Amino acid sequence: MKELLGRVWRTIKGWSLQELDAGLYVIRFEKKQHLDLVMRYRTWMLSGPSGALLALFNWPPSGIWDKVDTSLVPIWVQVHGLPLMFMTQANATKLAAKVGSLLDIHKGQDGIMGWKFLRFKVLVNLNKPLFAGCFVPCSDGGKVWAQFRYERIAALCYKCGTLGHDHHWCVSDPVLVKGSEG
Repeated sequence: MKELLGRVWRTIKGWSLQELDAGLYVIRFEKKQHLDLVMRYRTWMLSGPSGALLALFNWPPSGIWDKVDTSLVPIWVQVHGLPLMFMTQANATKLAAKVGSLLDIHKGQDGIMGWKFLRFKVLVNLNKPLFAGCFVPCSDGGKVWAQFRYERIAALCYKCGTLGHDHHWCVSDPVLVKGSEG
């Protein structure tokens, strides 16, 4: 793990890794700015055969990890395929609710929500299938497909919504959710 993180965090010096339990590590940083940089991204996709997801959490004040819900991780999501007039804060809020709890909405320097896609950060439950997309009704009576793309997540199956493999290797039936609007 240390060698793998050393490649991912190659510009960050002065950190150490200690394994507490299988899959549970403590990472210490000498400089607060390095900790802040790593924690800003929190969710890291590690390359390699497993395509492991590294989710980072602050040490709990109690020091008891059994109480920490490690299934909830912050992830940036892009929504592609929307017409420009749909790139609004209200729509970003509605679409984010389909994935998890909204944490942040990205706005460009000019205040515009997006030209190519909407982008927001949500708290995602990794124990549930990730949302692949939905049809959004248009004013002309048609619908457009809103494709959700998860940043820093490489091994995501858009067929079943789980991490760890892609749709080419999936043996599950597609996860379909149909709301009252279709």
